[in-house]
Amino acid sequence: MPDSLDTKHQGMVDKLAALSGSAFDDAYIAAMVKGHKMDAKAFKAESVATTDADIKSFVGKSLPVVEMHLEHIRP
Repeated sequence: MPDSLDTKHQGMVDKLAALSGSAFDDAYIAAMVKGHKMDAKAFKAESVATTDADIKSFVGKSLPVVEMHLEHIRP
């Protein structure tokens, strides 16, 4: 495991740290939605591509949670 965040994620932390109130809330939610969408897409692709039973099991358990999080945030 790395000791620190990569440039992309450190930039997100720095951006969020400079915000407060509704500006923080809006930016945080936007970042989480974007991340969850990317995760769902990657999990779906891996569920088709992998032949590893452990990975299939992990994706099968995790994808519904990611999708549920997205559904809860959508209006």
